[in-house]
Amino acid sequence: IGELVMIQVEQINYTILVVGITISFSGLLMMLAVRSLNHWYKSFFVTIFMSILAYMTTKMTVHLSSGIPEMYYLTKAATYLSYVATSLPTLMLAFLIINTTSKSHVKGNWFTRLAIVLWNVYMVFLSATQFVRVFYYITPDNQFYKTSFYYLMLLPLFAILIIDIGGLIKRWKLLTTRRKRAFSIYCFVPPLAMLSRLIYPGIYSMAFGMSIVCLYMFIFVMEDYTDLHKTSVKTNADQKASILALQIDLENTVFLPLHGAAAAIPAIEIAGKIHF
Repeated sequence: IGELVMIQVEQINYTILVVGITISFSGLLMMLAVRSLNHWYKSFFVTIFMSILAYMTTKMTVHLSSGIPEMYYLTKAATYLSYVATSLPTLMLAFLIINTTSKSHVKGNWFTRLAIVLWNVYMVFLSATQFVRVFYYITPDNQFYKTSFYYLMLLPLFAILIIDIGGLIKRWKLLTTRRKRAFSIYCFVPPLAMLSRLIYPGIYSMAFGMSIVCLYMFIFVMEDYTDLHKTSVKTNADQKASILALQIDLENTVFLPLHGAAAAIPAIEIAGKIHF
């Protein structure tokens, strides 16, 4: 029974990763193809889809290479990169909140500055554990183990998430209904996925949560792009209607007097022929 459960867990994890890679790759291709989207938002979503794709890809690499001693260095590098990639969406959310709700520059805002400082602390922790077994380590036979300080490494990310949630609550009234829904999913799904990992430790719940976020962000972008296209079409139609109305006004203004002058010419000629 235990082996059967392990096989089922492996299949679930593999499915989660394949779905996540497919969604993030599709989102990335769509963002690269779209030209009419605002430059900042396009850069933001390209970064998000790239980071989620990198996380899913490196997680898949770890999934396939774990337990094979010859792939020790590959597993170690992929594990490190997966932790880097999974931290970026949390940091990017702070940028998105400020860019959406504030007139100040993203990098100059104290809100994003604090998030950047905390992210750098996380990167120091993550880099340190590559040389010293502080938070996690990988054994020579290519097995991953967490230390008792593992969750201390994740504290800066949780702090950024708390800042994100606080900033979201503070600026809640400035958001549209669609953005409220998108930001809520962005904020709360990943931590819920991390908590569910405590209940189901064998399942890649974080990858599952990232897949949900990626899917919704994909839908969010598609909806915004569709609205933008409709607005563009309506604007073009209104402009054409305005130009047509202007042409009609010009014809009424210019050609009608000319017509009246032309009609007066024969009358003048007749009057000239009358002798008194």
